[in-house]
Amino acid sequence: SFVGFDLDGTLIDSHLAIHDCLKETLPKYVNEDIDEIIDTVFPLTIDQFPEYLNFKSKDSYLNFVKVFSQSFDSKYYKEINLFDHSIEVLKKSIDIFGLDNVFILTNRREKSTYMVCKYLGISDVLGEERIFCTKKNNENNPKVETLKKLIVELNFISKNGLYVGDSPSDIESSIENNIMPIYLSNQPKLHILDKYKLSKGKNFFRDLKELTSFLVGLKNYNYKG
Repeated sequence: SFVGFDLDGTLIDSHLAIHDCLKETLPKYVNEDIDEIIDTVFPLTIDQFPEYLNFKSKDSYLNFVKVFSQSFDSKYYKEINLFDHSIEVLKKSIDIFGLDNVFILTNRREKSTYMVCKYLGISDVLGEERIFCTKKNNENNPKVETLKKLIVELNFISKNGLYVGDSPSDIESSIENNIMPIYLSNQPKLHILDKYKLSKGKNFFRDLKELTSFLVGLKNYNYKG
């Protein structure tokens, strides 16, 4: 009945932009090599950084957040690119499920999210009112609680739905909210496939083109049924 999408790593490729911005800003505040920690910090929200990185002080962390945000919003967001078929899968999802039943939920900061989505043309297709950001909480995976509240807000209770993401936290958020997880990765990790019992062509796809074909097939199956 509905489908939600993660943003970074799912619809957009922001790895280089975030890496370059971190490489410029983070070394001033921690005594670590950015090239050695990028794979650890990349999937995290910026609020989770202190749990994994050794900042010189609390003030150092707060200053880093400010400088990183300013640098990214003024310069590095322009390094972000759409993945192939991102716009197509959103349009096809709207065609299949209806605009009111398609949304984006991301851990990205709200200001940055709207800026990036406007720059890449995503908000022209979906509209900012269908793009949501996780709320701060003390959980390791803030998306679980935000998704739970979003299901109520969007009147998705008692409806079957899908949530598409590229990380274990996306999968876990889906499972915790009784939504079918869709794992999207062109380099899938075996331990993730095994842990969540994901099968190719059902809840694991290598790219958005494969996913789009699946959604079209789902529509045709429901129509015939």
